[in-house]
Amino acid sequence: MTLTKKEDVRVCFQDEGIGIAKEHLGHVFERFFRAGPSTDTQSGGLGLSIAQAIVQAHSGTIECVSEIGAGSTFTVRLPSA
Repeated sequence: MTLTKKEDVRVCFQDEGIGIAKEHLGHVFERFFRAGPSTDTQSGGLGLSIAQAIVQAHSGTIECVSEIGAGSTFTVRLPSA
């Protein structure tokens, strides 16, 4: 957790997975979006859209930076109490 401004809190989540292609980054928070065929048949494509709705309900933002082969970083910014 990092304080970015006096009134903001920033939390970053980083993985070392396969990454997300640039053409898909603009869609990762859309309901039911799946970037391609997946072996995970349990995934419905709702997780990131739910996370975004929760963050926005608390007046925050969530963003993703990713590179194929290097993983992804999700940053959540929320106003501090």
